[in-house]
Amino acid sequence: MRRWLGLAALALFALGPARAEETPDVPKGDAAIRGRLVPSGGARVEDALVILYSLTPDGEPGLRSTRSDAKGEFAFESISSDPKIVYLVGARVGGVPFGSRAAFAPGERVHRVEIAVSEPQQDLSKLTRGDVRLRFEQGCTHLRVQESHVLQNDSGRVIYIPPEKRGEAEPLLTAVLPAGAEGFEPLPSEAADGLENTGDRVRFWGPLHPGRHDVEWGYGLPLRDSLPLRVELPDGARQVQILTPADAIRVRGAGLAAEGTRALPSGLHALQTAGPIPRAGALDLEVEIPAPQGGAKPRVEEARMWLELDDAALDVSEQHVLHVDGDRALESTGGAPLICIPLPEQATALRFASGTLGLGLTRDPSGALALHGPIPPGETQLALRYQIPSAGHGATRFSRRFASEVPLLEMYVADTGLLAESARLHRKRPIVTEDRIYLDLEAFSIEPGEEVSLSLSPLPARSPGSGMLASGVVLLGALAALGFLVAPLRSGGPGSEARAETPATTERLAVYRSIEALDEDLETGKVAPEDHASMRAALRARAVALLAAERAGERLAPKPAPATSSCAGCGAALRPSDRFCSQCGAPRPARGDAPA
Repeated sequence: MRRWLGLAALALFALGPARAEETPDVPKGDAAIRGRLVPSGGARVEDALVILYSLTPDGEPGLRSTRSDAKGEFAFESISSDPKIVYLVGARVGGVPFGSRAAFAPGERVHRVEIAVSEPQQDLSKLTRGDVRLRFEQGCTHLRVQESHVLQNDSGRVIYIPPEKRGEAEPLLTAVLPAGAEGFEPLPSEAADGLENTGDRVRFWGPLHPGRHDVEWGYGLPLRDSLPLRVELPDGARQVQILTPADAIRVRGAGLAAEGTRALPSGLHALQTAGPIPRAGALDLEVEIPAPQGGAKPRVEEARMWLELDDAALDVSEQHVLHVDGDRALESTGGAPLICIPLPEQATALRFASGTLGLGLTRDPSGALALHGPIPPGETQLALRYQIPSAGHGATRFSRRFASEVPLLEMYVADTGLLAESARLHRKRPIVTEDRIYLDLEAFSIEPGEEVSLSLSPLPARSPGSGMLASGVVLLGALAALGFLVAPLRSGGPGSEARAETPATTERLAVYRSIEALDEDLETGKVAPEDHASMRAALRARAVALLAAERAGERLAPKPAPATSSCAGCGAALRPSDRFCSQCGAPRPARGDAPA
């Protein structure tokens, strides 16, 4: 239950205002969750913010909030009683989150909860610091280190050092990151909210609920064949446990004792121990990382990206199509990832499709996504979404690199009046949907590590009617020029029957080419989408009318007189008025001369 308290607090209060606004309401129904806050130690429970978080079996979250009354009571009405839905109820009192898990039993319509809340204290006399665990895994570009410290709170009350007291108070835990550490990140746990990293120092200020808790974080060290590592422990440790993938990473150091193997969700790990380590002590280690071994790997067959730019951010949705040959799923051995997918450095608000996390997904300290499997045979789609900051009115640059070869990369850019420029991507015809137009760009055979960049900038503003006027002038000129150019080409080839040309035919063909030119102007940003739609409709209507006029003229017009002779050079038919052949330029035979 204590772990559920921490997880509820993490889920309910680590979302932030922006994520809370994006989260939909909890599933609706005819049931209710009613409860009260039970105070101790002088805690105030009136008008406290109470949040209900839901998680459906398919991973869809929901969020609703209310306020407690003068007695600390609260209620969430008209919600679903589906027993498969997990509810977390949380409240923040005195700057400390408290929470509880809730679930409906079959047939239950009113579920009641009580959440014990207490006024936090700053007394560390009942706090015990226990074991330290270091777990090593091979990442994409870094050695991934997960560090965990055990804290025991036997006081019966929450221990918490508020921000205004931290300048003069001792933290609940102090640790030191090793030299060269990168990508510090608190790991999801009940203590994640109270971790602080400044330089090479890690401090934990609480809140720490009564009982035993693991305070965990991760970081990375650049991969090398052999890596010296000094682990400093300002608070000391009763014991240091070191876990490494069996028969893969090896750790050596004075005082290490082998303790066999341990089965973890990611595979079999070797366990070594050392200690006790006194306060301000250290442990010197040497980490040996073997070269990657060959074997079957998934391959990326295609990467698709959808981009939408506004004044605040570029929203990016990606879909990577992976393929595994054979009939067996692939899973990492020795801790090394099967495949890595680097992300842009500025990527934030990272989210995944529900099935993606089942592929053994972890975040490399370099920022890349690492997949450890299992990845099933055949085709698998990995879907994710993130944002990068927008340059506002300037050009926003979007760059992507891939750790493995990508045969086909497709980018679809929502055309909100943008100029898209790229040296690597080439354009295709825009894609028109019911509500918008997408610029379609693609590139082939992206090499590992190759950078593919795209610059997106807003088109300059047009004065009302200027786009229509300029495009109209261009189109009228195109009609006249094309009419002049195509007229001599309407004659048949050698041996074909001569056909009378009509003005309607000439103009219709010119209209067709004007439509093609108009589509190209849309792709290159020379014409606004609204102007393009109206002008294309007008041109198409004109082409239909001209075609109808042509067909009516063909039914009424007399058939042309047959040619009286043929060219001696190429055999093309000659009209009575022709003095030279229109195909090869040979002079017409004199009367009485037999053709060659």
